[in-house]
Amino acid sequence: MAVLVAGLYYITGRSASLQILIFSFVLVLPFIFNRAHRTSVAKLLLSIIIPLCVMILSIFNKALGASNNEVLNPVNFFDIRLVIIVSVLVPMITIPLSKKSLLIPAVLPSFLVITLFDPLHNYFGAGYEYTQLTTSEYYFSANLFSIVIYAFIISAFIFQKIKKERSEKLQLIEANNLRRYLQDLTQISQSKSFLQGNLTDGYKEVIQTIQRSMQVNIVSIWEFNDTNDAITCANLCKEGQLLSNELSLSKHDYPDYFNAIKFEKIIIADNAAAHHATSCFKNNYLKDNNIKSMMDVGFVKEGEICGVICCEVQDKYRTWSLADSIYLKAMSDMLSYLQANKKQMSRNEELERRVEERTSELQEKNLQLQEYAYINSHILRAPVSRICGLYNILENDHKKHLNKEILEHFKISVTELDFVTKTITEAIVDLSSFNRHRFQ
Repeated sequence: MAVLVAGLYYITGRSASLQILIFSFVLVLPFIFNRAHRTSVAKLLLSIIIPLCVMILSIFNKALGASNNEVLNPVNFFDIRLVIIVSVLVPMITIPLSKKSLLIPAVLPSFLVITLFDPLHNYFGAGYEYTQLTTSEYYFSANLFSIVIYAFIISAFIFQKIKKERSEKLQLIEANNLRRYLQDLTQISQSKSFLQGNLTDGYKEVIQTIQRSMQVNIVSIWEFNDTNDAITCANLCKEGQLLSNELSLSKHDYPDYFNAIKFEKIIIADNAAAHHATSCFKNNYLKDNNIKSMMDVGFVKEGEICGVICCEVQDKYRTWSLADSIYLKAMSDMLSYLQANKKQMSRNEELERRVEERTSELQEKNLQLQEYAYINSHILRAPVSRICGLYNILENDHKKHLNKEILEHFKISVTELDFVTKTITEAIVDLSSFNRHRFQ
């Protein structure tokens, strides 16, 4: 821009073109420091160079014109002021309010130059009296309005920077909260109590984690009864301490709260006494415990709401952030996951119990089969063998005195009995197929 102004001055035949060109090269210095990662020096240097060089150029050219008996243009006493006033934007834009040790020295040159504008011009013989339109009102009006505009610009930028830096601070806090909340959810999802579906330990872990991360006074978990018309406090954490509390709430006494939990799923009450769902507790619970803000969210079991996570703040009101509500809702989903794991673990335990029973039955039957095999191969086999022996004796020694037909039937029966006992023993020992057709 300085080079462009110098070119315009040269084209129009103005005498300050060379000085402005030199000024443009001076403005390269902040860029060099910035490239060298000396950003604070670059910002300070840029804030000083612009008002100081503009002031020097103004005094030099006006003094040169006055020495040549030229009539000065009164407009130049105002446009130069405008450039100096605008130069304060450089430090106000580039330097945060938190760096006061850098911001004040960066703003001070433009302030000194604008306040000492006329005294310095008069000292070097380039004052306003050398113009054709000298007036006694100039010094008062010009300086007053310059300072007013200067103060207005600084005030406006300070106001905007305070809002901006406050917003950035809140965003940073929100980002840190989200990061911490994400770590909590990751740890909870991998905890032993959740993986095993342990409700007692899981509840305690959840409320202690929420109380620590969200920095609330009280966190509690409430469970619905079988008919969903009452809730009972299952676990409570107050100021980091786990406490026992068997308080119950009935839907008949607090219908607005129960309806809100059932249909809205989440209750975000910055002012618990004024919220439509929690105002029913105003004259008892909220007053007795000095509860100012609440946030409650339900969790489900098999698609039906089965409990509530409740966060409470005492003594002061709290504006719940979006991150807070997302985090608490995620924790309620974790409790739903815990409920599902508990049911799955119960199913697994039932399945294991049935397998153990069936295994026990099979072992008992195997023992019975082994016992039967022993009986068949030893106890039953012995009299069969003796019968076979007696038959052989009868056949050899008394064959002439016995009825041949009876002896033949006796032989067939003994042979079949021997075959059956052998087949049973072989089937039991070899674990082969064992059915009635094998004996036919």
